[in-house]
Amino acid sequence: MNINTNINALRITGLFRQNSTALSSTYSQLASGRRINSAKDDAAGLQISTRITSQIRGMGVAIRNANDGISMMQSAEGAMQQITNNLQRMRDIALQAANATNTGVDRKALNEEYLQLKTEIDRINETTTFGGQRFFDSNTTSVPDQFEREMVSGLQTTWLGESEKIIEEYFGIIGQGELKLDLERDADDGTLAYVQSQVVGGETRVKLVIDLAEFSSFDSIHEGLDAYGGVKLDEVILHEMVHATMASTMDEYSNISAWFIEGSAEVLRGADDQIAGSTAAAVVTAFNAQGTNTTVTDNLGAYGGGYVAMRYLDYTLGNNGTQRLMQSLADGSTFDEAFDVASNGAWTSEADFLAELNGAANDNVTFGSRMEEFISTQMDTTNKDNGALGGEDADGGFSRENTMTGWGSGSKGGTRGFTETLVLNDDDGDSSDFTTATNWTDSERGDIALEDYLLEPTGAGGRMYTFQVGAEANQTIQVNFGALGTTTLGLENVDILNRPQFAVFALDDALKIVDSQRARLGATQNRLESTVNNLSNIVENQTAARSRIRDTDYASSTATLVRQQILQRASISLISQANQTQQLALRLLGN
Repeated sequence: MNINTNINALRITGLFRQNSTALSSTYSQLASGRRINSAKDDAAGLQISTRITSQIRGMGVAIRNANDGISMMQSAEGAMQQITNNLQRMRDIALQAANATNTGVDRKALNEEYLQLKTEIDRINETTTFGGQRFFDSNTTSVPDQFEREMVSGLQTTWLGESEKIIEEYFGIIGQGELKLDLERDADDGTLAYVQSQVVGGETRVKLVIDLAEFSSFDSIHEGLDAYGGVKLDEVILHEMVHATMASTMDEYSNISAWFIEGSAEVLRGADDQIAGSTAAAVVTAFNAQGTNTTVTDNLGAYGGGYVAMRYLDYTLGNNGTQRLMQSLADGSTFDEAFDVASNGAWTSEADFLAELNGAANDNVTFGSRMEEFISTQMDTTNKDNGALGGEDADGGFSRENTMTGWGSGSKGGTRGFTETLVLNDDDGDSSDFTTATNWTDSERGDIALEDYLLEPTGAGGRMYTFQVGAEANQTIQVNFGALGTTTLGLENVDILNRPQFAVFALDDALKIVDSQRARLGATQNRLESTVNNLSNIVENQTAARSRIRDTDYASSTATLVRQQILQRASISLISQANQTQQLALRLLGN
């Protein structure tokens, strides 16, 4: 026995100290509700719970951001709804102005409201804001220009259907098969439009290409577009539709002389403008230079001379002779056979016809040939009549300044024979244009695939907004608010005073643009709502995971507390008893 070192007391004191530390930690856990109050409690758990806390807090902010984005887009859509309402009202006004019962004064009154609504659309575009930020960009977004819009409008409403009716009336033939309409914007090379044809599987397929780069100004009176020499776009369509119809119905089309191909197209539109600036002798010389080539080698000869030759042919045959010739070609006759059939044997071939045309004039003192005489005596290029078949000069009918009048087109411009498809800028020129099924559509007789045409804004512009919808950097959703002013909507120069019908077409396009933007915003809004739901679900699960790591389990901690308190009291009692063992030495000394 020794009295200098009380081993038992020291050992119990150490245990008491450990228990006191553990008891202090338990008190902290129970008081704070957290199992981890410092890194010493659980270093790894603290690190994990801190990362989870960052995620939870970040996603909470992201949820608020997404909800703010939803509010922003709801505000934007409200503005778009008002723009839509204004466009609908403008369309109603345009339809009302198109009615024949309205006088010019009535249209001016209607135009006052129309202009005010246009101004209001621009005001909405310029002033609509959210939290001080403008929604819509200025009118920097560009749309397909006026020419393309006019082109599609004319094709949809009149030109195709009326062209075929004119061709059927005077030539007796109707286009067959599939017609692909291709709007191009190629180099300014003087080629307004052209037709390509190809036989695929025994069926002729035709592509009509129109180069918008060639048309320079809009002619509101004639419902067409000015091109070189004052040629109108609707007349160009008629000209090319003649080629398309002939190509689709005549097996001999590729073997027919160019003067006949071009002359047939020119005589229907009326081509006094082709020869008005030339002498009769010059036209004859050019025509003879062109000769029987199947490609155009002399423009004046093929177009101007061909026009004169077809006028002479129709004048000489009379009694639907031109129809008989065209129908004979459509029935499979060769070019020479068709002349024989149409003239009842007077011309047994093209050569016979050309020989007569170039033969001595009846007045061979004044004129060198019958063609020159015919130009000088039967063709008047100074009056308003354009020289088309059925007009005053050719057939003694009404004077025709414009061949295309819009008669009988109905509400749709589709042809009775062709099935039409519109494409934009498909100018590769290869044969796949005719064999790829996706380029061709089937439609009911008289319907037109151009109704699927959708005007889309293109080019620079638009105000981009980025919504931070995640807990980490670059977890974003972007949305673009394009301009919706009258310039972007293509309405800046559209009025109802002179052309209410086109105004309806332009307003339909404008509605499509607004609807397209609204659809995009609606889709983004739905995406943000889905994002909010997803983030809320993740926050719930992450919070539960953090709780399991960080929070106090009161049932377990309370049991631990009771155990530690008992141990603490026991330790105090035992320390007291251990200290009393030293008193035994005094008893020994006392004895």
